[in-house]
Amino acid sequence: EEYEKKKVKRLVQKMNEARGEMIMQVKDGQLSHMWSHNPMEIWEMLAKVHKVHGFAMQLIMKRKFLMLKKKPPQSMQ
Repeated sequence: EEYEKKKVKRLVQKMNEARGEMIMQVKDGQLSHMWSHNPMEIWEMLAKVHKVHGFAMQLIMKRKFLMLKKKPPQSMQ
């Protein structure tokens, strides 16, 4: 039972450290998406907010991909 308590305490500590690191790395405008105490939920929320969506954005991304050119030092492999 004591082992389980220590295990849970360590998990909570690691989650708090991860959340703190995430908060330190984002810009102020992103903090409103970081209300959860679970770093995995925060990560999923940020991914959802920043996910490229919409038909126009898909066209832009496709055009960028199709217009890519190999730079001279890059190999074909």
